[in-house]
Amino acid sequence: MEAEILRALAAESLSTYNLIYHVGLNRRTAKRSIGEVLTRGLIEAKRTERGIQYSITAKGTEWLSLYKNIVRD
Repeated sequence: MEAEILRALAAESLSTYNLIYHVGLNRRTAKRSIGEVLTRGLIEAKRTERGIQYSITAKGTEWLSLYKNIVRD
């Protein structure tokens, strides 16, 4: 799940709704998964006039790179 969230955010910052849509999760699962990667410092949340926007952090980019090397996708 973490990898899908990070892949979606690697290209651009997304709102909660758009992140749920890109990853293909239901709202309850998405909120739990987003909370987990936020807590681990892989993504960050910024409040904007349009709501909360999530973006990948340097730590998240490194994690995703290592994941891709292991999985070879």
